[in-house]
Amino acid sequence: MVDDPGTAPTAAARRIVAIILAVVAAVFVAFAVDAFFFQSAISDADNFIERVAPLPKNPAVSTAVALGVVEALEEQGTIEEQLSRALPDQLDFLTPALGEAAAQLVFDATRALVETDAFAAIWRVIADSTHRAIMAAIHDPKVTGDLIFDLDAGAELILERLDQAGIKFEIDSDTSLGAIVLISEEGLEIPRRVARALQTALWVFPVAAIVLLGAAVVTDSDRLRPIQVGGLAIGAAVLVNAALLAGARTTYINGGETLVDQAARRAVWDALIEGYLVLAAVVAIVGVLIGGAVWWYRRTAPRTKHALTVG
Repeated sequence: MVDDPGTAPTAAARRIVAIILAVVAAVFVAFAVDAFFFQSAISDADNFIERVAPLPKNPAVSTAVALGVVEALEEQGTIEEQLSRALPDQLDFLTPALGEAAAQLVFDATRALVETDAFAAIWRVIADSTHRAIMAAIHDPKVTGDLIFDLDAGAELILERLDQAGIKFEIDSDTSLGAIVLISEEGLEIPRRVARALQTALWVFPVAAIVLLGAAVVTDSDRLRPIQVGGLAIGAAVLVNAALLAGARTTYINGGETLVDQAARRAVWDALIEGYLVLAAVVAIVGVLIGGAVWWYRRTAPRTKHALTVG
């Protein structure tokens, strides 16, 4: 049967449309990976707490906590005030030097405490409170302020251990012992939008990907070509997505005001994203394997087995 020359432009147009649909479907698969991971690792309270539970034993985090306590006490004048009360008037000139020594003692004692099992239970309480704050910030745009790991929940234990170490402070009940900033108020809007999109589109992305790929297969006269393109495009889309996430990681870490803050942010980010690259790699490899297998089949098999002849 002789093909109608007039059908050639139509076939080419259908092929282009099918390829575009397959590529968009691949992009949706990459988004689906993100949505699934966000829901399982961050939206779920138990999983979130389990991910951040080991953080206090990370030196970067214990250092940040200890430094936060010292800075909070120094900002409130607690350390120098206590020393001034303890020293005779004739020795007031020693207050600055002794203040530095006292601050170092507070830092060392607090850091040692944070890395113990005793602090772990309190940290879980802090993590649960942080998770509730994150979810509230995602769902309610009226929620403002920094998202933090608030150390005040561990204030009683911290002060008790400092007292046992011979470092006694008389502080008001409303005194804050600082916090580790997870996301600052100024940088909250973009993560809020991304998180909201991922959470609401958990099922939309995979369904849309299936529908688009199905439409691509129906549109193209060569039924296997969209599957080949889609599989290879999934591998590329997931890799691009992972690269963008790596860029976001760098931006987030650099948002810390000091090297200590940046180290703590790095530890928090890595704890929350642990396992994502493995999941992304598996999806990318499966996509590439499917695309490669279909490409090989199309290359070696008789064309009549996978193509429709229009005549």
